[in-house]
Amino acid sequence: MKRILFSTLLVLGSYGTVNFLERNVVEKIPSTLSNRVDETGKVLDAPKIAAKTFYSLEEEYVRIPHPSRSLTQTIDKQITILRRKRPFKAQPKFTGLKMNQTALRKKLLKTAEKLRKWTDEGADEATFHEQFELYKVNGFDQRGNIQFTAYYTPIFNVRTTSDEDFQYPIIKVLPTKDSITNKRLTETVWTDDPKTAAAIRMQGSGFIKYSNGQKELLNFNRELVKQAQLPKDNVVGENVFVQYFNYPKGSTGVPLTPQHSIAVDPTLIPYGSCLLSATPVIGSNGKFVRHEYKLLFAQDTGSFIKGMHVDYYTGVGDEALRQARLMRHYGKIWLIMAKDEVTEKQAKL
Repeated sequence: MKRILFSTLLVLGSYGTVNFLERNVVEKIPSTLSNRVDETGKVLDAPKIAAKTFYSLEEEYVRIPHPSRSLTQTIDKQITILRRKRPFKAQPKFTGLKMNQTALRKKLLKTAEKLRKWTDEGADEATFHEQFELYKVNGFDQRGNIQFTAYYTPIFNVRTTSDEDFQYPIIKVLPTKDSITNKRLTETVWTDDPKTAAAIRMQGSGFIKYSNGQKELLNFNRELVKQAQLPKDNVVGENVFVQYFNYPKGSTGVPLTPQHSIAVDPTLIPYGSCLLSATPVIGSNGKFVRHEYKLLFAQDTGSFIKGMHVDYYTGVGDEALRQARLMRHYGKIWLIMAKDEVTEKQAKL
């Protein structure tokens, strides 16, 4: 899913080759996230990366959140992703666990299934450490720093006919086809915002809302747009989108969950991964407040999501836009992995 980033893009440089995870059980996080800043967050030397000041997780420990049972549906989506037979995008040695990709997929599937059961049974922190291990993502600086940005799904008002205000055309590619050309039919609606088409293209999808309150989801799909029978006066196709009727989906094809779905570089963090995160919380004034421990799920990607950088999905509409604009910070991420079962015979040994 393509989208606009609400932060300065990170220049990875030599750090782009960092591609492994460091094992972690429960650790005390250092007082500063980088040796390039002092205790106040002031930069001590000129870093090789374009980044804002790093912030501290001072005196904080890895904490296991207590998710509601509503997350079981999101975990089910991870299970769906991992059961598919599509190519598994991950570098074989990215975990440092010496697993090949087949073994890694099976391990992640077992983790998602076990995490779902743990959530159903009450999500107790003590039983989490009995059943799971954490592997810390090394970060672009080898100290655990992960860049967090965010994205959302916009809503734009449209009309079925143009007038003085609603004069900017948006072309919908319909499911039906022309019986002669076998190309998909299209329908034109009109918006009052000239930035509508660009925003939907950059975010990957967007809702259009009619005067009667009805909403439709439009998705940018280059291949399906090529199959469309476009109006003769529209040869560029930059305002053409495919019509859908469900919730926004990531590049994995599963519906996204606000505040829990993330876009990742799948060569470093594979689709279907269940993750624990120290996610930055930003106040309404744009200033960093704290880090919040959350469960996150790798379900999407984007053309600008490269290296140790994740894009956090905030949801739909104006409030989601506000949150997405504020998210320009750094946090930490741990890959959750199910522990191997200990048999009765092994326990006796």
